[in-house]
Amino acid sequence: MERRNFLIWMGANAFSLGSAEKEKCKLLKALFSIYREVKDMGCRPGEDFIKREFHLDLDGKRENREEHIVVLIHNEGNGDKFILQVTFFKTKSNYYDTRNAEDIRNITCIVNGDVIEVIKNELKEDELNILLPKILKGIREEKKLLKLN
Repeated sequence: MERRNFLIWMGANAFSLGSAEKEKCKLLKALFSIYREVKDMGCRPGEDFIKREFHLDLDGKRENREEHIVVLIHNEGNGDKFILQVTFFKTKSNYYDTRNAEDIRNITCIVNGDVIEVIKNELKEDELNILLPKILKGIREEKKLLKLN
């Protein structure tokens, strides 16, 4: 299996890179924050992995209302495997209550301590710039509603 690295972020080193790399570091910092927020929610009883689902309005379009976010974290070797899945929906014409999954995209990372390595990314960088901060904000808001903070 071919393994392609997208970028690696290591704590404080992220901000010592050039300005072009700082944008990627913001994305990795957001990914790492999503990982931490969901990891803090913990496992459900009887499970040895963390799986959390969120329904978030990421694009502000009334026609498709919400995207479905799944975060899966499980132990793999020396670190955690972290998968962020985003399902985009499309509304059938004239029926706002009927939505079909239009596209499903994943980001797969390995997290070891405060080092995050993206090993697979199906989203474009401009999509990540928009989606990751909104996903992080939505997760934090849901944790407040569930009183998990």
